Amino acid sequence: NDDFYNPKESTEKLNELVVYIAESLPALQKEAE
Repeated sequence: NDDFYNPKESTEKLNELVVYIAESLPALQKEAE
């Protein structure tokens, strides 16, 4: 089933994860200090 692995969809999900982590990092660093 080609729908199971859709590179475009996977890339979009990966980008969302990267953005989420990038937005979370400053807050995490503040908590650590």
